[in-house]
Amino acid sequence: MGNMSYCRFQNTLHDMRDCYEALQSGETLSKDEHSAMEMLVEICDRISGEFGMDHSVEAKNRMNFDDGSLPDDQFVAFCQFEDACEEGGYRPQEFTIAKEELQGMGYEGVELYETLTKLAEKPSIKSCVESGTITNREDLESVLHLPGKTFQVKKSL
Repeated sequence: MGNMSYCRFQNTLHDMRDCYEALQSGETLSKDEHSAMEMLVEICDRISGEFGMDHSVEAKNRMNFDDGSLPDDQFVAFCQFEDACEEGGYRPQEFTIAKEELQGMGYEGVELYETLTKLAEKPSIKSCVESGTITNREDLESVLHLPGKTFQVKKSL
């Protein structure tokens, strides 16, 4: 599977560190690996030249750098939410209303994205949150633990 756009740099960073450590240790490379290493060093040099971490406004704009990025634990939860969306055939933007409703129930940070992940896995519950059928944490948490992807809510007046 290719790198997802929302965490490609995080995934690649791990691999790049592994390559760097192999070079530092003097590991013997096959001819093909040596050729790939040379190309990798060349592209790294181009990236550094074009998007070098000079911390200028211009460089940040070129990189689409966001100084207000999510904390690591929240970013991981967000990535899991986006993975669940992809698996379910959804776009994360389709969860805007559900996210606002969850925030109104007091969900925030990691817990917010973990709950959005559960809603991506159980679209019928997402619909109930968005429609106002489920309006509080207690009701939501009681149905999130039910097995299966769908369920029906009967609300009495």
